[in-house]
Amino acid sequence: MLLGGGGNCQGCGCKSCQDCTRTCTDPHTGDAFEVVYSYKFEGAEAGNTSDGYLTAVGDADSSDPYDGMDGSSPWQQQITGSFSLNNTQTRYPCWVRVSFWRSNFVLGAATVPPPSDALTVNEVKITNNAGSVGSVMLHEFGTILAPGESYTYTSIIPVVSGSGDQSGNDPRFNQGSIAFRQACANESVTVDVSATIKWTTQKRQHILYGIVRECYETGSPCASFCGGTASPSVMYLTISNLEVTGKDPLANQYPSSAFINEQSQFFNDTFVLDRVPNVCGWFRWSGQAGECSAFSESAYAEASETGVRFGMIFGLGNTCRYSMTFSDDIPAIDQEPLCDPFSYSGTGTTIFTYMAGDGPEQDFYGSFDWTLES
Repeated sequence: MLLGGGGNCQGCGCKSCQDCTRTCTDPHTGDAFEVVYSYKFEGAEAGNTSDGYLTAVGDADSSDPYDGMDGSSPWQQQITGSFSLNNTQTRYPCWVRVSFWRSNFVLGAATVPPPSDALTVNEVKITNNAGSVGSVMLHEFGTILAPGESYTYTSIIPVVSGSGDQSGNDPRFNQGSIAFRQACANESVTVDVSATIKWTTQKRQHILYGIVRECYETGSPCASFCGGTASPSVMYLTISNLEVTGKDPLANQYPSSAFINEQSQFFNDTFVLDRVPNVCGWFRWSGQAGECSAFSESAYAEASETGVRFGMIFGLGNTCRYSMTFSDDIPAIDQEPLCDPFSYSGTGTTIFTYMAGDGPEQDFYGSFDWTLES
């Protein structure tokens, strides 16, 4: 758990920072977002290299497939996009969500063993453009990017099976999906997104796919996510008995464990998580943090191939920053993810880190009980 900044916003001189209150418009105006990818068939581009939001470029075998990839390694494919966010943006009202996936197939005759399908690079990079006025928030960890700063997700893009064009095989996973927003809705930011895969095996073709997610549900994409039944539309995350139990003996005398404990009580509550449209294992909740808020409170639960995890973020920002998060301290729940019947519970332990202004970080230790259920 992370706790940063001061505790009381009164008189702290925070600048005005508005939370996003725009809503999703269904139907939207303009063309729908499309899957973007670069794919060669008989030497000609057969993919969809741009939809006006994302653009795909990269290496694809354009001659005899039996001789493998053309040129020399490493080969790569990349999808990029740039998003301008301001207080009037309606096409993606608050959060922008982008998903990536990949496929691969053998070039030439099958062999035993088959050519390696390993990647040397598998990453998505998010950059708050240096020309932005304000900060950008990433959903997973409450990470705040100042203008010019970047965050890179590694080994994030999932693979789907099948040869040839797999643009229609959208896995709708939270894995490979990223989300970002303005930290303050009244500030204008430009966010640059870049997804990249690279490989060195000549007899293997890799294809990278990307799509910007609609803010509303299109069709019934999650009807069979849970082995023939629909993924739940709502999840409930309850945190209880959250308590600071100790303090690093090397920490300063202020603040006291009692002060940190008092500030932590916001989390002793039940949070209703709605499923993210068009992504079957990703649930989100957001609310307004209150006075001097630089970004919203949020909570999430997500499913992947390895199970279920959840996390929470809470922030009061700028000069009176106060934020808390826990996620990676919760072990994955190794069962069928987010499927009915769904009810898990346990006890978590975590570390609170407190930092006032530019002062040193101080660690506090705590525990809490949790329940996650549909």
